[in-house]
Amino acid sequence: MSTPGVTPLGKIMKDKGRHSDYEQFDYGVLKEKGLPQGISKLDDSFKGPQNIDPSKLDYSDSSYITTSQPCRYDANGNATGVEGETTECLIRGSIKRIIASTPGIGSPPPRPPSIKYRIVDTHNKGLGVFATEDIAAGELILAERPIMIVPANMPSLRGKELAGMSSSQVKQVELADSEVIAASAVDRLQPHRKEAFFKLANSHLHDGSGPIIGRIRTNGFGQDWVGKSDVQDMYCIVCDEGSRLNHSCSPNSQQKFDVRTFSMQFRAVRPIKKGEEITYSYCDVHEVASVRAQKLVRYDVVCDCKACANPTTSDPNRLKAQEWIQRMKSCRFADFSLPTSTTVSLLLTGLRLFESEGLESMLTFGQILFTLMKTYAAKGDVENTQVYARRYNKWLLASMGDCFEEDDVENAFGLVASARLVQGMKGMWTSGGARKAKKAGKS
Repeated sequence: MSTPGVTPLGKIMKDKGRHSDYEQFDYGVLKEKGLPQGISKLDDSFKGPQNIDPSKLDYSDSSYITTSQPCRYDANGNATGVEGETTECLIRGSIKRIIASTPGIGSPPPRPPSIKYRIVDTHNKGLGVFATEDIAAGELILAERPIMIVPANMPSLRGKELAGMSSSQVKQVELADSEVIAASAVDRLQPHRKEAFFKLANSHLHDGSGPIIGRIRTNGFGQDWVGKSDVQDMYCIVCDEGSRLNHSCSPNSQQKFDVRTFSMQFRAVRPIKKGEEITYSYCDVHEVASVRAQKLVRYDVVCDCKACANPTTSDPNRLKAQEWIQRMKSCRFADFSLPTSTTVSLLLTGLRLFESEGLESMLTFGQILFTLMKTYAAKGDVENTQVYARRYNKWLLASMGDCFEEDDVENAFGLVASARLVQGMKGMWTSGGARKAKKAGKS
């Protein structure tokens, strides 16, 4: 299906958080169901995206294709198969080529030493994931190959047919077409994977979404592929067990999609106690309770977390968190230069704020840890430089799915040497000052 000049079917939330969704689509009850008069069903003429063999690489960048991924290749570029589950993908040709060129593509997903969770009924919000043992911050909880990956903005083949229609009618057409297009990937699923997909929750039962699109909108994780900003390269990743994580405005886990192993990986952003529910955020957690509640309606979620239960206490802290987002905006993790200020009190106050609200998954939390590490180095405090280097590295692992080697961390990425240099200079200044004072006393 060649799609030059694609018309996106709905603008998604570019929120790297839990779910992608069609922001312009309502999530209430749609009065008019089906297609408007005079519009034929897409499946009457729709032949589906081109079905591409996993090993095939000669195709158009602008075409949408269906393909099972990942696929491994030998030194000569020949497909050699892959270990474990595969993911059904409805992607553009350019993305397929990016996947194939990823070093180590098709490597086995990482496995935690032991499974420390179980999926059980929560009695008030469907199934949920709970810790069966204590889980340390940064620890891998779950890694799985997704069930499917589809465009967050489905390609449209409609043109002049939509002219003169109301926004409600356009929505009817878009949702109906999206269902047919997404079915081209669902129909390729192995029976056990298809069964798992249709067991997922659907919070879009009355807004015109079909059973496939409804589940994708409810359970999909937004993925901006390999940092591309083109809206056509935003994708929706649907998992099996990973999609069972329920929402919290103070989440204790974070996810990261790793292309090399083609796996969605979930790690703890802070220690999780045995029996505690493992959660993820479906919305921007720095917003106040009323804003979060409005955004959660689309997922049929009424949050009862501590922050939502006590907004008079939590909301002022969330507003302070927003101030910290702006304060740390210029922080760059590649910049290891020492700051001119050696004051840590304000940074420690910010750190405690984020910890008290359970906002360790936020980028700003990592920026505060990183800045504390550099500031302690500027003070000549070797011990605390190392303490915050370790904490920052653990946050990197939990949030980004990657971290530095132990030797680099213990050296605080070269900052320990800087801290010792400052420490030595302070000692020289102190001893030099003492000698001068002693001489002055003799004269």
